[in-house]
Amino acid sequence: MLGRGFEKNMRLAIMIALASVVVIAPLVGVYAFSPLIFVWGIQPYPLAVALSVMLAEACGIAALMLLVTRRKR
Repeated sequence: MLGRGFEKNMRLAIMIALASVVVIAPLVGVYAFSPLIFVWGIQPYPLAVALSVMLAEACGIAALMLLVTRRKR
C-alpha cells in the first residue's frame, strides 16, 4: 500500500535515494572516510566511524540534490 499512490518514476527515485543513504553512504563512510578521520585526530575509533558515516550521508544527499536540480533545468 505504500507505493500505490506514487508514479513509477517517483518510486524509482525513492528507491535510489534510500539505497544511497542506507547502503552506499555507510559503506563509503566506514571504509573510505573513517581511516582518514581517525588519522586526523578523532580518537575513539567508533566516534570516527560514526562521524564519517554522517559525513558520507550528507555528501550523498547533497549530490542527489545537485543532480535533481540540475536535471530539472
